[in-house]
This record gives sequence, structure tokens and C-alpha cells, in this order.
Amino acid sequence: MLSESRGAPAGPPRRSFLRAGAVTAASGAVAARWLLSSDRARAAPLPAAPGNEVIRMLADLDTALTRPPEKLRWVMVVDTRKCIGCNACTVACRAENAVGPAGSYRRVLRIESGSGSWVAGTFKPANCMQCDNAPCARAVPAGMIRKRPDGIVELDYTQLKGQYAHTAAAACPYAAIHVEDGRNFTDATPTVQEYEKREFHEYGRSWRRRELVGAARKCHFCLHRLEAG
Repeated sequence: MLSESRGAPAGPPRRSFLRAGAVTAASGAVAARWLLSSDRARAAPLPAAPGNEVIRMLADLDTALTRPPEKLRWVMVVDTRKCIGCNACTVACRAENAVGPAGSYRRVLRIESGSGSWVAGTFKPANCMQCDNAPCARAVPAGMIRKRPDGIVELDYTQLKGQYAHTAAAACPYAAIHVEDGRNFTDATPTVQEYEKREFHEYGRSWRRRELVGAARKCHFCLHRLEAG
């Protein structure tokens, strides 16, 4: 049985996320690196810590960022043995990218096996797989969705709107694309909170969600952070 864990947006993917295996880039290390130093130019060298996976990942990231852009190819690796379905990644992603209730860049799927009193459950984070031959790109006119040299699938928010946005979303085998509808989590409260109206940075420029109503949106591995180093 495949379902989304409690607290994640509803709607299971059309095809089993199991096809993706465990492949999905140590972009979590990017956020951790920023926590260590808000000014990369002043960041001290990472201390040696044999056996510390986080420190090793950060060191690998620093090495990768010294390469020219055309030599980079980002992926995401998740240790699903350690995922407990807390949805902290979903919440952090919403906060970082100003994602409203219309969808989610990152969901957590609950996979159940067995029956009756013998049921085992595991969790699998799910987001855009940055496909090499992306079905969403093939479903819409050329140029609306493109594969970057660094491996990230980029959306053109100025063109991928309306029916094209819905077509791209329907073509994704991982249900990783949603169409922005402009709703806010705090619409039913006396005042829409400022954090829902703030600017956010995607694909090389700043946006507000009201500008993207009708546009397709998805995970981009926090590209703005990758590009900032």
C-alpha cells in the first residue's frame, strides 16, 4: 500500500515511486553549509571528522562547487532507512520556496506491506526526479521545460501556464508538478500572513506567488542556493 504520511498534501502519485529507487542530491548539505556560515567568503575550512557523514557530505559539496558549471550534475540521495515520516523536509521546503496549499515540491510517501496485525511501514521522500528524458518536457511545446547541463529540469514560468501547465503536470509519472492557484494557508484568518506574500527566488529571478497563478511549479533542488554556492 502506498500513501502519503499524515501532514503531507493529499494525492498519491500515478505510478509507484518505487521505480525511482533511492536516487533523488545531497542538496540537504547545501542548507547545512549555509547554516555553518552565512557568508561563504568567510567560511572556515571544514574540520576533519572521520566517520561523520554530514561533514563528509559538506566536504564533497565544497569540492563539487570548485568545478566549472558545465562539469556539475546535481542529484539527490536520501537514506530512506533513516526517514521517520516527520515531514520536516516538506515544511522546510514550503518555507524556503513559498509553496502554497495547491501542491508541494516535496512529499513523504508511506509504503505499507503485510496485512492485519502484521503491517510494516516505511517512508520515502518524493520530489521531482529531474528526468533525463522528461515526460513533462515532451508533453508541451519546446522551450517551456528544459534540461540544464547541471541536471536540473527548469520550468519557464512565463510560458508554462494554463493548459500547458496542466498538461505538464499530468505527464509527470511521479506527480511532482502542481499548478499554482494563488491560495494561502491563512486565507480563512482575519489577515493573510506576510510570509505567504513574500518574494522568493527561483530560476534566476525573484517572484511572488500571485504572479504565478496558473503556472506549473516543482522542485528544483533549491537552485538559488546551489548557484549561490
